[in-house]
Amino acid sequence: MGLKEILVPTDTGFFDLIEELTDVVVVGVETFHQLMQEYQRLENYYSKIKSFEHQADHLVHEIHDRLNKSFITPFDHADISSLVSKLDDILDIVDGAALRMQNYKVPCSTEAMVKLSATLQDAVLEVKKAVLCLRKLSKSPQMLQYFMEIHRLENLADELSRQAVANLFNGSGNQDFLTFIKYKEVYELIETAVDKAEDVANILSAIQLKNT
Repeated sequence: MGLKEILVPTDTGFFDLIEELTDVVVVGVETFHQLMQEYQRLENYYSKIKSFEHQADHLVHEIHDRLNKSFITPFDHADISSLVSKLDDILDIVDGAALRMQNYKVPCSTEAMVKLSATLQDAVLEVKKAVLCLRKLSKSPQMLQYFMEIHRLENLADELSRQAVANLFNGSGNQDFLTFIKYKEVYELIETAVDKAEDVANILSAIQLKNT
């Protein structure tokens, strides 16, 4: 046991809550990807995503409440706050995308939406692997591999989104302007959610550097 662990006892409650929040985000994103593959069940899947979004909000509130009451934390208060906020952002954006598809009456999912949601799902699964390393940062050299994979997936999402929007512009002409706008917004929202996963990776990387 190192000097830091002796002088600053670890509050495992923060790790438990952050891991629980990450699990909710992962399940929410997995449900979103399932929605893209079974779009005829939009209303049912959106209800599930909304439930996960509420669970995430509750956990974020609980973590911030714990932060306000704790003098000693496993790592900086600000880093914990930023980490959980960015995790929550991922699910907020996914919820927003599903809501728009429902409210805007987007007629069907597209191959691009399936690919983008799959990329987002892969990214949050890598985030989960990295989050599980927080308990033993000094013994988790593989975190760098997870960060690199998340960055690769973010670049892939950028390319998928750009191509999907380009395809809208280069369409056959039988698509009305409002439908064009609906799809463009959904593509960009999913890509933004992957950006947030990269933000989480950057925060985790900073935490690792400060605490090893």
